[in-house]
Amino acid sequence: MSLYPGLLGFRDLGGLRLSDGGRVRHGVLFRSGTPQFFDADTARAPVSDTGTRSTVDLRLRQEIAREGRGPLDELGVRHIPASFRIGVVAEEATVAPMDRDAPLVTRYLGNLEEDAATVVSLVPRLLEPGVLPALVHCTVGKDSTGVAVALALDAVGDRREDIAADYARDPEDVAAGMDRLRNVASYVRPWRSTHPRAGPRRPRSCSGSWARSMPGTAGRWR
Repeated sequence: MSLYPGLLGFRDLGGLRLSDGGRVRHGVLFRSGTPQFFDADTARAPVSDTGTRSTVDLRLRQEIAREGRGPLDELGVRHIPASFRIGVVAEEATVAPMDRDAPLVTRYLGNLEEDAATVVSLVPRLLEPGVLPALVHCTVGKDSTGVAVALALDAVGDRREDIAADYARDPEDVAAGMDRLRNVASYVRPWRSTHPRAGPRRPRSCSGSWARSMPGTAGRWR
């Protein structure tokens, strides 16, 4: 269960093991689902507790414009939009299309193959002055966030098994996030048409599947 009500899938990426024996620093990079369901009161605690200065927003551009980001502007949290270009997305869509046979694996590899420039630009953007600590998020906090975080962790030398384990965490928050979107009018129709078999999956198995499909390290996608 998420530490902060309304922010599903939230976690600090600190503590994950590096291949040189070190660990990722705590309090620098966080991940979650969308903050759009925050109100002013519930948003203050995570911003204050973590010192978050920026959010890297991986949602579709039209989704960002339609759904917003809760009260984070008012709280002075910088917004860094970084939407992945995935196939052809209708202007009215709030979710990206998925392949019917292997939706998650196909989408993850599509992020890398169709928009490698955006994906690999995330790490240098995070290193710009005043960006960190930062929260990386998409809508549910699993797909685009999983790709972005995996590449960032790989770039700093994180162990592949730790990347996969982090991806597999909190499946109950993923299910809750998907259920929450099914109750939001702007998501209902596009969700049904682009996620025909959407639902909780076995995340560790899926993580292993797409990770094995990645040809080498983050450097291969520069």
